[in-house]
Amino acid sequence: MTASRRLALGGIALLGMAAAAAYGVLLLGLGLALLGAAAIVWARRARVPTRTVLELDLRNRLIEYVPPTASARALLASRLTLLDVVRTLERAATDPRVVGLLARVGGVNLPLAQAQELRDAIEQFRQSGKPAIAYATAFGDLRGATASYYLACACDRVFLQPAGTLMVNGLTIETAFLRGAFEKLGIQPRFDHRREYKIAMNRLVETEFTEPHRETVRRLLDSQFGQVVRGIAAGRGRSEEEVRDLCERGLFSAEEAEEANLIDAALYWDQVLERLPDGAELLPLADYRVRARWRERGDTVALIYGVGNVLAGTSGFVPGVGLFIAGGETIGQAFRQAVADRRVQAILFRVDCDGGSAVGSMMVDREVALARRAGKPVIVSMSTAGGSGGYGISMSANKIVAQPATNAGGIGLFAGKLDLSGLWERLGISWDEVHTGRSSTFFSFNRDFTPEQWETFQHFLDLDYEGFTDAVAAGRGLPKERVLEVAKGRQRTGEDAKQAGLVDELGGFRTALALTREAAGIPPDAPIRLREFPPRRSLIAGLLGR
Repeated sequence: MTASRRLALGGIALLGMAAAAAYGVLLLGLGLALLGAAAIVWARRARVPTRTVLELDLRNRLIEYVPPTASARALLASRLTLLDVVRTLERAATDPRVVGLLARVGGVNLPLAQAQELRDAIEQFRQSGKPAIAYATAFGDLRGATASYYLACACDRVFLQPAGTLMVNGLTIETAFLRGAFEKLGIQPRFDHRREYKIAMNRLVETEFTEPHRETVRRLLDSQFGQVVRGIAAGRGRSEEEVRDLCERGLFSAEEAEEANLIDAALYWDQVLERLPDGAELLPLADYRVRARWRERGDTVALIYGVGNVLAGTSGFVPGVGLFIAGGETIGQAFRQAVADRRVQAILFRVDCDGGSAVGSMMVDREVALARRAGKPVIVSMSTAGGSGGYGISMSANKIVAQPATNAGGIGLFAGKLDLSGLWERLGISWDEVHTGRSSTFFSFNRDFTPEQWETFQHFLDLDYEGFTDAVAAGRGLPKERVLEVAKGRQRTGEDAKQAGLVDELGGFRTALALTREAAGIPPDAPIRLREFPPRRSLIAGLLGR
């Protein structure tokens, strides 16, 4: 090929590249122009009406947070968190454009501690003089909906669709025991625990409640049901005895519910809308949260989440089963970032965790202690659960706040394995192995523990329980004898945990934030900037980061 031809071809290639670049710039410019036009249209439409009634949809469960992973962002980014709702209602209470609240309830039976968090937020909203209405097509639809109705009773008025039913029938805990199925399959559960009230393993090794198990469950239900009765009685102007009698009956038609003063009226959705304040427009709370565009200012408080089963690795979300993972590495990194940030005055640690790895729990506990040592107070706000591993990551905080219905405590442990050798024999499957010593097969699922291994295992459980109770005594400033007395693996409601000295205050996010201000020396009326650690990134930013 001649030099002149090469130059000609090169020139053509350069022209092609230039044309492609120009085309790309043109497309980019066109795209930016379209985005700009869309932004102008959205800005004109995305306003908060001068008379707004917020529509809060609670027919599905709220999540606690969105883990800092790309997959979790893709699946959960559009979901409102519990604190999103609580903080938005707090701001709406002082917004003159917002004149009321309409909560749609009854679709699912919310966890009781979540219902209490929402009740607190609604009651605070009502204190501003703005009405709150609850509406349900059905409370449970022939399923128990006691917690959802308990939430609705925080509103000024409760309406139910005429064809709907109200089932307020108390609380139940049903437990499936797998021991019988294991026996049929030839599986031998080989677990042990510390101490007698550590009931998590009972589902694997028993066929029914043990006495400590039944005692624990009975006390949990009695405490929570008492809270529900008091809340319904206060909301509907009935005596507690009357509410208990109504719960004994359980199921009501809309007409019967109105006659019993459990609801204010049986109405269809269009009839409810007719009762909104004059000239008011209905706006979903999620849209209001975006349109209001608050700018946070003031002293910075770090918000860190410990949600899900505690493990030593990274936090995340397992789709399909809806399982959250509270990763010791992720949470530890968040604490270190908050401690290193000079703007952060204190740390609000939101916990919703009912167990997990002792290693992961101790990783987080260490970071909590180091944060306090660095002069950054740590206040824990427990949601639905703060037991076992969840208590392990909370115990060294300055203060622990829990809802009355929170499942807290559970200072104990269990461990073990399933011996599947009988199952393999029934299936005609044989295993063989080469190992280097007597301990090599310690946690093999293909054989039972040897007597020597079982003795070592018991020693491990004793050491772990001793270490857990020592850490609780140090973190809570309690005598070791007192910790051993209230531990034993026993789960408690927040109400009972406070009496046992395991929780400092009863309440939710607002209570915890007030204690955070106090610990950091921030005046009660001073503005606060709540900043999440690790920072919440968009899906695109997360993908680019990977």
